[in-house]
Amino acid sequence: MPTPLTPKGKLAAARLLAKQRVPYFATAIYTLVPREVIGLADQLNGAPFAVSRSAVMVYDPEVVAAWSVESNAAAILHECLHLVQKHGDRGEKVAVED
Repeated sequence: MPTPLTPKGKLAAARLLAKQRVPYFATAIYTLVPREVIGLADQLNGAPFAVSRSAVMVYDPEVVAAWSVESNAAAILHECLHLVQKHGDRGEKVAVED
């Protein structure tokens, strides 16, 4: 029986899947700097991911662990859209320091 992925491992697999699904976002996907924030979903009214203007992507490890790799990949792509469209204000609400 395979060993379950840790949240960091699941996030890495999700980044790879996101790149495979949307290869033209590869630069944005790999520019993201993941930073674990326990309880992030509680701080952001249920949102388990956020991204700063300088591409620091904060995530709630409990949610990443609970979600499938596919769901995490979709969330990463969503955060890339914020980055590409310069919507970094959300990450600053949780005091993400660059």
